[in-house]
Amino acid sequence: MKRKLFFLITKSNWGGAQRYVYDLATHMPENLYDITVVLGAPRVGSTEGGKGVLLERLHKKNIRTITIAELARDINLWEEIIVFWKLLRLFSRERPDIIHTNSSKMGGLATVAGRIVFIRRVIFTVHGWPFQEERTGWQKSLIRFFSWLTVIFAHKTIVIGEHDFALGQTLPLVGKKLAHIGNGIEPHGMLSRADTRSIIAQHITDTGGHPPPIDGTWIGTIAELTGNKGHLYAIRGFAGARTHFNKMYYFIFGGGSEREGLEELIESLGLSGKVFLLGFVPNVAHMLPAFDIVLLASVKEGLPYVLLEAGCVGLPVIATSVGDIPSLIENYRTGLLIPSKNVARIAESLEKLGGDTILRNRLGKNLKTHVFENFSLKKMLKQTISLYKT
Repeated sequence: MKRKLFFLITKSNWGGAQRYVYDLATHMPENLYDITVVLGAPRVGSTEGGKGVLLERLHKKNIRTITIAELARDINLWEEIIVFWKLLRLFSRERPDIIHTNSSKMGGLATVAGRIVFIRRVIFTVHGWPFQEERTGWQKSLIRFFSWLTVIFAHKTIVIGEHDFALGQTLPLVGKKLAHIGNGIEPHGMLSRADTRSIIAQHITDTGGHPPPIDGTWIGTIAELTGNKGHLYAIRGFAGARTHFNKMYYFIFGGGSEREGLEELIESLGLSGKVFLLGFVPNVAHMLPAFDIVLLASVKEGLPYVLLEAGCVGLPVIATSVGDIPSLIENYRTGLLIPSKNVARIAESLEKLGGDTILRNRLGKNLKTHVFENFSLKKMLKQTISLYKT
């Protein structure tokens, strides 16, 4: 008899946590689990990247979904009460055997609701501890407390990286509730370098811009336009990379609330025609072969899928040493690892890789081997399913 398995996540846009839910929901053994995904409905006027994409992709795979209109990332006490009440009624009516919650808000609300109605197995996945974000001291303390409470109420909490696993162990009384299961990825077909560059150039032309030379050194970032991703440091670092600068161009894929501010920064630095904000593009990982270098200047991260995707393509990476990026990027072996918020080091690293194709090829090849050997989707599925068993 199939077990009823509910995945729950706050937002229906497309990001790392949503990719994680999608991969699990669409790869679970059909003979063992009856899958439902509970998530927030797309909101009118939202600036988030890939609004509603998770919902659309689940529908294409014939995965049952249930949307809750009041779910959103921002805190609203009245809406949280409504969401909690809806979850209680949903769990009481549907009686799932397992609920697997994702994201801080859904994690907190659903784990408590699940315990109240005696769900047999409650799993929570941490996609980067929220108390690591840049906030005031009292906010961090409050968020840390609620994160701890979520772990306590869940039967098991999955932490996707070694750094966050160690950080979770500092929470009191968690005992053996934490499990380290890294993100996994499945290799997929890629377009050629020439084809992807042509597609990007055409996209820029179609949106009223002037595409750069096809034979330049192209640097790429795929990340939501939020403060956690450190885009302003990346853009300033790119501006400071004077060596080889004439042939370097920077492309940022992703939507989000910081777009307007980043557009103003690009203009103020005189980078129009050098830095391109391309917005959210579906299946953007297929565009990675267009790039010579992948840059991720995050100030807060878990274990980002974009770096795993870069590894699949064999691309060299420059990334900040935050969260669990160091478990993937080892300095001068699988990429260049730099401190967060360090504009000078971003510029220095771009200059170094921009003029050294031998180093780029070596780093990309090593990262590809590391990803294929240690971050497979099959391994992630097997370890996750083991936690569903009571």
